[in-house]
Amino acid sequence: MRTVCRVWTKALVVVSGILVASNLAYGQLPQGQQNNLPGVATCVDVVLAPGGVLRGQVQSGQAAPCGAMELVLMQVGKESARTTTDRNGMFELNGVRGGAYAVSAGGATMDVRLWSEGTAPPSARDSLMVIARGDVSRGQGSDGLQGQGSDVTRGQGPGGTFWRTVTNPWVSAGLIGAAIAVPIALNNNDSGS
Repeated sequence: MRTVCRVWTKALVVVSGILVASNLAYGQLPQGQQNNLPGVATCVDVVLAPGGVLRGQVQSGQAAPCGAMELVLMQVGKESARTTTDRNGMFELNGVRGGAYAVSAGGATMDVRLWSEGTAPPSARDSLMVIARGDVSRGQGSDGLQGQGSDVTRGQGPGGTFWRTVTNPWVSAGLIGAAIAVPIALNNNDSGS
């Protein structure tokens, strides 16, 4: 049993160390470099116009406007708002409240933090730019699959939800706690028998 305990301890310590290191490294990268990490989506800060108006544009990877593209704003897995871009790829959503959201358009999903006027950090943008993935004229990603591009465009990529979950500081803290508590519990159980 002691061998199992030692192996378990070492495995949890290695996994916890990797997660802590990735948390530290990800948090210390300059914002421009965070967008270049494969599968990692960064969060964009955007200031809402007066009255809770979110403005922005959807473009293709070649900087061409994506007209008549559906855009969905989601919060905590529920749809908050939906609109369609005009012929210039521009959109406007009214009555939006500040908070954390996911925005989806053209096969791309990105995390945004929306701020009311006067509450946004200095780095917040006045409007949101969404880059559609793949060939939006045919509705296909760069690998030819519907809505499944293999490229990461400006921090909008596949696998982002999983990576954000496992590198979440609370998940890392839980794994570190398990790495400490489980071997102690197993050791105490062995010494009592």
